[in-house]
Amino acid sequence: MQNQFKECLFSLFNLLWPLNREEWRRRLFFKVERWLDIFLVFYRSRDASGRSLLLQATAELIELLEGLSLSGQVSAVRVLDAEKRLLVFQSHLLRARAFKRPVQIKETTPQVIEGGQTAAIRLEKNLPRQQLRGNREGGASLRERILDIIGRFDGGCERRELVRLLRHQFSPRTVYRYLESLDEEGVLQKSGDGMSVRYDIGH
Repeated sequence: MQNQFKECLFSLFNLLWPLNREEWRRRLFFKVERWLDIFLVFYRSRDASGRSLLLQATAELIELLEGLSLSGQVSAVRVLDAEKRLLVFQSHLLRARAFKRPVQIKETTPQVIEGGQTAAIRLEKNLPRQQLRGNREGGASLRERILDIIGRFDGGCERRELVRLLRHQFSPRTVYRYLESLDEEGVLQKSGDGMSVRYDIGH
């Protein structure tokens, strides 16, 4: 888990250098710093309140990363890589920590900022269908994640790349099922065959 933590931080701070606007640099640095503060509180306390704060801080950080990608400040590929490493590390962290004793979060702990729209994603595989549409953690549905990822690429995205990016959250079979369903609904447009199947936003 230590290596995953290093990779996560490296991928996040590596996004700072390409930014040519000081405002974006400050916002990203503040969000990363806040996430680290909450991570340390959670790691030391191991209580449910810290877990909730960590999930919210991750959600806000991902929301900012998506804003960076949409603004054109950083390439979508680098942003997706940072998001993936962040979520993978968080998944391992949540599974490794035991919530055995309640610990009061200190008043100096950064408070949750209201208004965050992007929710943290649960990283269990093979979730029931009803949970995939919006699980109890307030997580983004698989449908939303698929559309979000495809929308970042010109000319659509290959199916195998979608499976690779989502493999830490959902099983390949589940991703395939949702892609076929979205294609049938006309939400997505399928092209190619075999290993070269691609999906784009339907027109």
